[in-house]
Amino acid sequence: DASSIVLTFDDGPSPRYTAELLDMLCANNVRATFFVVGVFAQDNPELIKRMQHDGHTIGIHSFAHENGLF
Repeated sequence: DASSIVLTFDDGPSPRYTAELLDMLCANNVRATFFVVGVFAQDNPELIKRMQHDGHTIGIHSFAHENGLF
């Protein structure tokens, strides 16, 4: 649909920013896709649960986000 946009967010979840972002998305009835880093997701399981509960899509960005060749 040409009148739609898709929001994606990379590298979280961050205890400093993600809850505030989720609040804004919820207040505006907006869904997004979050590409999370595994180690940050492990450290912030409540934010992952909230993303899921709020109807967002969750993908994996990497596990440790290390620089280097694959």
